[in-house]
Amino acid sequence: MRGLFSILLLAAVSGIMNLSLARCDEVFEKLQKDREIADFRIECVYDNDMGRSIGARFRHAPSGFVLDLLRIQSVPQAFIWVNSPPTSDQGEPHTCEHLLLGKGTKGRYVASLENMSLGGSSAFTMQLQTCYHFQTTAGTDVFFNLFEAKFYYYWKKG
Repeated sequence: MRGLFSILLLAAVSGIMNLSLARCDEVFEKLQKDREIADFRIECVYDNDMGRSIGARFRHAPSGFVLDLLRIQSVPQAFIWVNSPPTSDQGEPHTCEHLLLGKGTKGRYVASLENMSLGGSSAFTMQLQTCYHFQTTAGTDVFFNLFEAKFYYYWKKG
């Protein structure tokens, strides 16, 4: 189930991100709050300062997974976070952040792939969320290879 979900998520994001800017605007303009697409419900539509739609928040009905999708005119990038409320004052969420990143053969592979992809990344832990972000200046094809590797690594790690 998780493998299929990650493939569908990657396909959905890839499809939207590979649209031309004009086509992307057209797709985003059609998004409406509470509309359902596949198993996702649109919770809200994000507008820019000129009132044009630039993205939306989608919630996967079966799992509750939240996907915020925004078209940002810059290098391809992703920002992923998980809710990680602490269970004590011992810093478990922050420790898990470090354990997730770069550990083991797969972690080293993803870190090497990032370097070879002209990418960069970072992570931080807030009071209730742990956040991971990454980008590449090598274009969308390279970004989606990196995105797939990182997403698969994060998803399978947990």
